[in-house]
Amino acid sequence: MLSYLPLVRRIALRLRPVAPEAEVDELISVGTIGLIEAIDRYDPERGVPLASFAKHLEIKDTTLHIQRQTEKGYDDVESPLPAVLTVTAGVNEPRYPTFKGIMQAKSKPVEQLKVGDLGLSADEAKSTQTVNEVTPAPARGAGEKFEDDGTGAAKVADFLKEAKVI
Repeated sequence: MLSYLPLVRRIALRLRPVAPEAEVDELISVGTIGLIEAIDRYDPERGVPLASFAKHLEIKDTTLHIQRQTEKGYDDVESPLPAVLTVTAGVNEPRYPTFKGIMQAKSKPVEQLKVGDLGLSADEAKSTQTVNEVTPAPARGAGEKFEDDGTGAAKVADFLKEAKVI
């Protein structure tokens, strides 16, 4: 578990812009707890292998090949399928559509299925969640402007300290 602490720390530092009000130590703590909970929920008795911290993955026949991100680099790991897999943030490289692909998608028919077509009853397809309320996000306030009278760097540093960025 401790060998993954540097990775959890790097992920926490990447999350700083998303959650500026959170302390880095809190993000590390939550990340570590989340990892511990995921491992605690894993049940090896089911006979399904666990492959964790995948940065890159490939499936060949019935074998999963991953590059596991570690503190010192990457480990190449193979696992039979089915397997439980955890990934790092870097595994998702978005594929951007091309103009040709967009035009082809517009002309492709969309198949609409009914619950019965999937072999389910209405009770099996019933929603298990309820939305109690939807509220719009608050409008973003205006930024703070100031003129540099020679103390601009100190004002910026104070602002960043107040935001707990530095």
